[in-house]
Amino acid sequence: MDKGWISIHRKIRECDIIWDDKPFSRGQAWIDLLLLANHEDKEILFNGTYTKIERGQRLTSIRKLSEAWGWSRTKTGKFLKELEKAEMLTVKSDTKKTLITIVNYALYQDCDTTEEPPKSHRKATEKPQRDTNNNYRITKNKENNILSSEIEEIISYLNEKAGKNYNPKSKAANEHLQARLKEGYTVEECKRVIDVKCSAWLNDSKMNVFLRPKTLFAPSHFEDYLNEAPAPKPIPIAIPEEDEEEMTDEEFKALVESNFGEVE
Repeated sequence: MDKGWISIHRKIRECDIIWDDKPFSRGQAWIDLLLLANHEDKEILFNGTYTKIERGQRLTSIRKLSEAWGWSRTKTGKFLKELEKAEMLTVKSDTKKTLITIVNYALYQDCDTTEEPPKSHRKATEKPQRDTNNNYRITKNKENNILSSEIEEIISYLNEKAGKNYNPKSKAANEHLQARLKEGYTVEECKRVIDVKCSAWLNDSKMNVFLRPKTLFAPSHFEDYLNEAPAPKPIPIAIPEEDEEEMTDEEFKALVESNFGEVE
């Protein structure tokens, strides 16, 4: 079922039932890039100058893509870098525009018939197709190895900070964390969430149990945790060493007020 072609008309982007649902998934954003790419060479007027945009290219901006997909500019930029690393597209940006070029656009678009091609044509295309599939598998293996390494680093950090013993290869540890990394969040951002919640929950007997991957990296919590300020450290009350005798309630109240202000 993973072979062959389907035709998707560009007008699908005008269907508000499916295309206005935000935020986009990563797959939806990739399909949107394919739909946005020029199907033929043409010149466009940009910033007072005619610029040639070739087939398989799109002149746009991070801001426009972010608005269309319902993403932050940071997430959009990270996603494009991932696609570029996977050799699925190239990106050239400056302060005014971003030129996106879909790699192998013609290879996947030049199919005007569902009929089986002649044998001579099949022989000519079989090897490039095999090479493309092999390159895809190699790229996916590299991506999976990178993800496994990052997950192991994050889970090890959680175990160290929270005194836990989670296995980075377990489904419980992988499921949400892998999804956040694929969305473009970094290892440092995941560690920040661990730091923030450890400062708030580590010494709380009721909340300590939630220092776990499925809570920290859940899609409904992660963004809020990431933008949450760490819990302030408690301010110690300075008790003079010479006061060895037990203080009266009035003396203790006066000491507290000197540190924190008036007590009602």
